[in-house]
Amino acid sequence: MAIHSQSDIMTLDDFYTTLALAIDEVGPDKEALLLSKLALLLAHELNQPERAIALIEEAKAEG
Repeated sequence: MAIHSQSDIMTLDDFYTTLALAIDEVGPDKEALLLSKLALLLAHELNQPERAIALIEEAKAEG
């Protein structure tokens, strides 16, 4: 994933922080459910199913 500006970095940092806090809040028993719901909501917003699937594959390969 290419990051192009300082504002992109700050936005991604804010997203990561918010996500990490949400994961802490729901606890380990509901972490997978939270992440699954988030993935579905983001895929819906993206409105490009093929791209969403490609991003899942990218995340699997990186992690």
